[in-house]
Amino acid sequence: MDALGKNPEILSPAKVWEDFTPSLPLKESKVSEDVIDNVVYNHMYFYGRDTGQGRVRIYAVYAKNRVSGKKTPKAGLLIIPDIGQTVDLTIIDIYVRQGYAVLMVDYCGETDTCENYTKYPECIAYANVKKAGRAIDYCDASARETAWYEWAAVVRYGISFLKNQYELEKIGVLGIKNGANIGWQVCGLEKRVDCFVPLFGAGWRAYKGIYKYSSDEIEMNDERLRFLAGVDAHAYAQYVSCPVFYMTATNSAEFDCDRAMDTVSRYPMTINFSPRLSGVLDRNCKRNVDIFLAKYLLGFRVVLPRNPKIVVNCENKDITAVVDIDFSDQLRPKKISVYLAEDGENPAFRDWVEMTMSRNKEENVKTFRKTINGNCAFVNVVAVVEYKNGLTVSSVMTNKKTPKINSRRLNLVYSSSDKLSSFAVANPDKSALGGIFFEDTDPVEYVEGSNKISGVCSKYGLVCYKFNKRTVDLNERSLIVVDVNSKDYSVLKITLTTEENGGINEYSYTVAIRGGDIWQNVIIKCNDFKSDRRLSVRDYSAITSIRFESEAKCIFNNLLIV
Repeated sequence: MDALGKNPEILSPAKVWEDFTPSLPLKESKVSEDVIDNVVYNHMYFYGRDTGQGRVRIYAVYAKNRVSGKKTPKAGLLIIPDIGQTVDLTIIDIYVRQGYAVLMVDYCGETDTCENYTKYPECIAYANVKKAGRAIDYCDASARETAWYEWAAVVRYGISFLKNQYELEKIGVLGIKNGANIGWQVCGLEKRVDCFVPLFGAGWRAYKGIYKYSSDEIEMNDERLRFLAGVDAHAYAQYVSCPVFYMTATNSAEFDCDRAMDTVSRYPMTINFSPRLSGVLDRNCKRNVDIFLAKYLLGFRVVLPRNPKIVVNCENKDITAVVDIDFSDQLRPKKISVYLAEDGENPAFRDWVEMTMSRNKEENVKTFRKTINGNCAFVNVVAVVEYKNGLTVSSVMTNKKTPKINSRRLNLVYSSSDKLSSFAVANPDKSALGGIFFEDTDPVEYVEGSNKISGVCSKYGLVCYKFNKRTVDLNERSLIVVDVNSKDYSVLKITLTTEENGGINEYSYTVAIRGGDIWQNVIIKCNDFKSDRRLSVRDYSAITSIRFESEAKCIFNNLLIV
């Protein structure tokens, strides 16, 4: 028994939940009802599990169309929000208008900003996110004495609520970020779910900050074993029995896509990546969710393609990726893209670039090539295939070791000849639908500025992951130079991000851009970048990216180190 543990027993998911049945009377009570465009939104409470010192009182919003056709299949969708988020009518509205009866539950509990929230008895006060403390990331006593147990219990009673709506024939679960982690637990336990869409979350919270391709190892003890065996979401994946479509972003900072591939290997599922995005998903993922739910809940006849298979070979600096895709009369690919990233133990800071397709006569097998810069120990490669039926699927992210070839660091990081390469949007979440789906098809643009000189720009700000220790050599005496073109006056904020001692730090510098549609040469001394505490960069080898943000539209060209 470790010092904190009261019960050293390491429980499997089945053992954790063996005495739990979400079958107690719900005793629903309505708080209010709104009707907007023939959609009825019921704000309500119903009871959850009995703790022995009182029952959990669950707050939720249940929305459905007032009018639906008699022949239309009746389907319910349970939406699980992220930790710290409550019921979101914007997200509910997306799916209720597609014909689903939508239930979104609050599991985060007590809050200072919302009048209605789920109420937990005092004996499990740790189920309230604001009071959870160690109950989120640690299992000091038992898997049954964690916030995750209580949150999954709330969702299981949510399924019971939908099952009590007798007109509903099928039920799907949509989990958002950490809500997806709860969804894995629930769908690994419930046979009442017909399909599951997890967005981002795929377990492995115990390994947060310990990257798959680093030399770091988790410090294993009884507490960690209890968490990994009975709490962490990936432990439940092998018990899921319904169709699953997992989607995430290649550069997610909170949800490690390398670890997610280990979850994917535990249960056959469809997957898709949003390349070069972090906290949001692209419009292809939004379309995937819509079509997948329609197939399994509404009975739409659509063929779901298998995930493409990819084989990666390396010869010196030349990388070859052979992609085997699903191809038939019903599955015609619209676009095939293969992305490669050199090194990057932390997936959040990888510089994903597109590989070039070689000529190939075979319809279902395509070959892609790329010459890498070097100075790396491995590459990661992923294929993304967009089909004409609207679905987009990805291969498993594949890691390949490369020979150690020392290459000269870059002075010129970006020029107009690179076009869109190595730049991604910095702040897409501000414009994302429901805070999750980013539907702009061309968020990063290659446009012409004054004097017919072109460059890269984005109204969402830009981030360059190519700007790292592997490709650039910075020190306190270095100068960062970039050409900027803008028609309007603006204040440009340039930020260096570093990863030091397991933490992320930012150092910024602001400069006024005159406007007038002229190219302005901006020169910054590296020691002029300051943190919020007015500290300079301590370790230039820890730099992972550079970010550009401005209110006006700015075009960038010739980013270099002097």
